[in-house]
Amino acid sequence: MIRRFSLFFAFKTLFSKSGSGALRHIRGAIIGAAISIIPLVVVLEISDGMMQGIVDRYMEISSFHMQVTLADSEAVEKEEELLEKIGNIEGVTYAFPYTQGGGILYGEKGRTGITVRGIPDTLFKEDEGFRRYITVKEGEFDLSEPDSLIISTETAQRLKAGVGEEIKLLTAKVIPGRPMLLRPTRFKVKGIYSSGYQELDMLSAFITQEYGERLFKDDSSRMIGVKVVSPHTGELFAAADEIRYLSDGIRVATWDVLNDSLVASLNTTKKFLVFIMILIMGVASVNISSSMIMMVISKRQDIALLKSAGASDRDVSSIFVLTGLFIGICAAALGTAFGIAAAININEIIDFISAVLHFDLFDADYYLEKIPVELSLYKLSGAAALAVLFAVVASWLPARRAGRINPVEIFRKH
Repeated sequence: MIRRFSLFFAFKTLFSKSGSGALRHIRGAIIGAAISIIPLVVVLEISDGMMQGIVDRYMEISSFHMQVTLADSEAVEKEEELLEKIGNIEGVTYAFPYTQGGGILYGEKGRTGITVRGIPDTLFKEDEGFRRYITVKEGEFDLSEPDSLIISTETAQRLKAGVGEEIKLLTAKVIPGRPMLLRPTRFKVKGIYSSGYQELDMLSAFITQEYGERLFKDDSSRMIGVKVVSPHTGELFAAADEIRYLSDGIRVATWDVLNDSLVASLNTTKKFLVFIMILIMGVASVNISSSMIMMVISKRQDIALLKSAGASDRDVSSIFVLTGLFIGICAAALGTAFGIAAAININEIIDFISAVLHFDLFDADYYLEKIPVELSLYKLSGAAALAVLFAVVASWLPARRAGRINPVEIFRKH
């Protein structure tokens, strides 16, 4: 027997109208395998988009591309000079001074811990990356007045405060040899924003740079935020190395170091989800194996005829392995197509399910308001290839069993 005949017989077996019982099992195996591929495709296509969306928000709003900490008083005195030198480094698009410290925001109806950043009032207008992830829900992002305060929707809900209301910020100052000094400062809410990621919003409020310098006088609170053209390339690290040589009194940390625990956590979650989806595909492949066994049983007489005509054990086995390959290809094509459709419409699907069940399917504190989708041909091809591999492996044992059938025994029984 030749391979071309094995291929023809496998194709004929899969699509012939005879033996409808076995074919029903095969079609069921294709549908089952296709369904198992859909969640894997969805996870692969939305996980990277979600991770990138979360990391980008932290990188543009919280840690910035780089943090240059002015570690001593000499560096603080040379802040203007350092800003000019950093701005002239190749690849750097924006450098600005800011302060950062912790405190408690409280009003008449609530209170919450917060990280407060004193930023230039021009940052929102001049930094496209910062502005991209800040959506002003109420009021405006305006820090032109000294007592201006910008809070997130999450913080506003906790404080039950709106635009124009007065909020107090309680900060602490440590004086060596003396008790901790607590100081409340009055602010007026000028705007309420959302970054689309509530866990980040809970941590961030913005005040004027001048007020930040007054509240957080510790040198470690004085920083320079740096933005570069390509924060995900070697350009970031080249710029960081140049900045380190500018002064001995500064410390430079890039966004990947500042957000290391966040990135590690997201990567671990992604790997775990992908592993679970692969296990589901493995379980679905058992259905393919069962269907192939049923087909071998229903085709015993045909196998006996092929063997009596000169087909070897290997030839017969190859027919059923090729049948498994066809099943895998069909399942991969269907599952990938439906998986792409589900991934593209994942936000609408979640909204629909949440509306039907009358509760939020995902906790908004830990997920983006809108899940971004990044289609990757490389990952789609990998998922499809894995599905085909599972199908071929699942058909191998039934194929070996078919190859060992003794035609004499079959003819004796029938």
